[in-house]
Amino acid sequence: MKWSLSSWKTRKVNQEIFYQDTLHLHKILNTLSSYPPLVSIREITQLKKNIAEASKKNRFIIQAGDCAESFSHCHPQVIAQKVKILFQLATIIANENQKPVTQIGRIAGQYSKPRSKSFEMVNDNKIFSFRGENIHSTEASVATRSPDPKRLERGYFFSSLTLNFIRTLNNSYFNQILQPQSWQLQKPQGIEQRVEEYQNLSKKILTTTSSVIPNGINFLRSKNNFFTSHEGLHLPLEQGFTKKAANNKHYNLSAHTLWLGERTRDISGAHVEYFRGIDNPVGIKIGPSISADELCELIRTLNPLNSCDKIMLIPRLGHSKVINILPKLIESVENKSFNVCWLSDPMHGNTYKTSLGQKTRNLSHITSELRSSIQIHKELGSHLAGVHLELTGENVTECIGGIENLKPEDLQRNYTSLCDPRLNYTQSIEVAYDFSSMLKKTDTRKSFTLKSR
Repeated sequence: MKWSLSSWKTRKVNQEIFYQDTLHLHKILNTLSSYPPLVSIREITQLKKNIAEASKKNRFIIQAGDCAESFSHCHPQVIAQKVKILFQLATIIANENQKPVTQIGRIAGQYSKPRSKSFEMVNDNKIFSFRGENIHSTEASVATRSPDPKRLERGYFFSSLTLNFIRTLNNSYFNQILQPQSWQLQKPQGIEQRVEEYQNLSKKILTTTSSVIPNGINFLRSKNNFFTSHEGLHLPLEQGFTKKAANNKHYNLSAHTLWLGERTRDISGAHVEYFRGIDNPVGIKIGPSISADELCELIRTLNPLNSCDKIMLIPRLGHSKVINILPKLIESVENKSFNVCWLSDPMHGNTYKTSLGQKTRNLSHITSELRSSIQIHKELGSHLAGVHLELTGENVTECIGGIENLKPEDLQRNYTSLCDPRLNYTQSIEVAYDFSSMLKKTDTRKSFTLKSR
């Protein structure tokens, strides 16, 4: 079917954002469209090459960052901490598995969020649910939650400043953050078993840094292997950032890759119509409700040429459902010989609320879904090429478990996420080592029942 930059407007827009002053919105969008791009076609092409390598088992991918970025986090120390944790996680995976790792940050543009409910009640007032700082303020009131077009321009400038700072980081910075003293784990309090786990993790870090630094890690340098991503939710904004290149292909130049969410992957919807026309690599979040036939039709629609550098499939099924659902999806994709790059998102399917109504995730559920996903891929002859995490380089208390033994009552100590709970620094390091250890194991004995057979 014929595609144009605006053909998505003929389709239903899921998670649509409604502005009161549409004339002001169009003025802002026209202004943004005239601004310099945030990323280059050359960088996008490099990422596509990396994704193709990962799909062929020659590379790993780690995609990670904030659930929702904050404008206030456009600060050198905060940005550097985010780059630091991604770089250190990539170092762990690369060193443990002896393959290059590409880092894709949920950064420099993750300012728009989908929500399961459009409205919430605050002080007996019905207001819009928080949709990201590109849309409105975090402050919960009728006035501050009204979508404001001016915030889109602020989002562009904060994205630009963030990217500019990342690009100024040089090799000396990366050598510095590989030194053992820069891995700042949080010590558990008063639990002997956890202290022992902390000491074991510290020894792993010393082993990693002592082996990596002398050998060099050129394939991790940020200029070649650090890319940006965000969810392509705000279609009018994404259209403005999309340009036609000399090769007659269209590229979204606001990020190197964008992803379709579980709530926007409707095959007949506007988001899929837009995504099928851009030449950026595309991530597809897959929840438990998707059928194998629907997934295959979605892949065929977005990647009709079946190129190996276009699609990253990112299941987010939950630790209790992955064994029953993932095998059917993998088998369907493999049977049709679709070229895809599989990642695992062990975060979103494992979100729940405590008895006090606080959203959290349990580290044991996260590692359980990762373990099952890796094993299923191995048993089916497929390949899990990477992981997609929501995390921060700060020592927040948003997810429970880990060597810190965080409990539900600990969440209020330092819960700063604008939306969903993130792994903190120590938990992120734990997951990286667990993931690397799981990848190295070659046990392909049947550990589950393929209900699709």
